[in-house]
Amino acid sequence: MLRALRKQLKPTGRMAFYNIHPAPGLTERDYHHCLSSGPPAVGLRRRTHRDLLETAGFEIVETRDVTAGYRDTRAAFLAEEEKMSAQLTEVFGVEGLQERLRYARRKLQAVDGGLHRRSMFVVTPDC
Repeated sequence: MLRALRKQLKPTGRMAFYNIHPAPGLTERDYHHCLSSGPPAVGLRRRTHRDLLETAGFEIVETRDVTAGYRDTRAAFLAEEEKMSAQLTEVFGVEGLQERLRYARRKLQAVDGGLHRRSMFVVTPDC
């Protein structure tokens, strides 16, 4: 997908995106816990975003760690879902909502435990 995006970007263009990824330096156990508690694409088979972007022909112009803001947003989102559980049960059903809330708690615990990071990347084509 990155290579296809690279082809669409003008030589002087820039692209910015956010991504959730494993924190660097995790033990094998923590890495597997990170994978099970994050979005499906959180695992990069131990490759870094820098590796993937450079392989696709991008130069990283800026990387910014926005984990703290992401953590606050996840916590607020979870709190609101818990407050609105009666209404959300009508949408997701009892079991569906319980699973959704468990998953949200696991994601928040992973951030609090230093397993997940959220970063902003700004890239330009490596001409």
